[in-house]
Amino acid sequence: MLTGQDKPYTVYTPFRTNWARQIFKNDILVLEEPSLAKKWPISNDPARLSKYLFENCSWSPDFSDHRKWCLPGETAARDRLHQFVTRVVDKYDHDRDYPDVEGTSRLSPYLAAGVLSPRQCLAEITALQGNGQLPDFATGAGSWLNELIWRDFYSHVMVAFPRVSKGLPFQLITEKVKRRYDEKQLQAWQQGLTGYPIIDAAMR
Repeated sequence: MLTGQDKPYTVYTPFRTNWARQIFKNDILVLEEPSLAKKWPISNDPARLSKYLFENCSWSPDFSDHRKWCLPGETAARDRLHQFVTRVVDKYDHDRDYPDVEGTSRLSPYLAAGVLSPRQCLAEITALQGNGQLPDFATGAGSWLNELIWRDFYSHVMVAFPRVSKGLPFQLITEKVKRRYDEKQLQAWQQGLTGYPIIDAAMR
């Protein structure tokens, strides 16, 4: 998508407006599942997964506490998506801001790895509406849809401004910002010892 001046979007809100206008002009149905190229010996069992990765990867993952990890696989991803949309999404606009509440989708790993597609998420949201329409952005479902559109916006930014994937800022003027380098403060942040409880809890 481009602006009316045939330029890439650099501001989110106009991008979202056009996105919402364009989305139903194209076929947004979930695509058919591709044929399996190779069967991987990976199961949903964390112990077996840990053993497989340990034997086949150059790094040593620790899956001893599998509660820290999402279950692998497309079936688990679809189940989590369905549970989120049917049980959590209505309060997403409020609950996502509270770390003591399980108010987020926890779908990021699946989306990042391509196990789950934005099309699948959009299909679940429009099905929830029951009328084939996008939810109001002021609702819980609309707030979550807003996050999905942000993903699209950043994808557009990456294509139009490749520098953002190379350690350079989106807004070049911000290169002039003077940054503070304090090794002790950096370590305190990394170890969750800043003295700010919400930050330290998140880091830990």
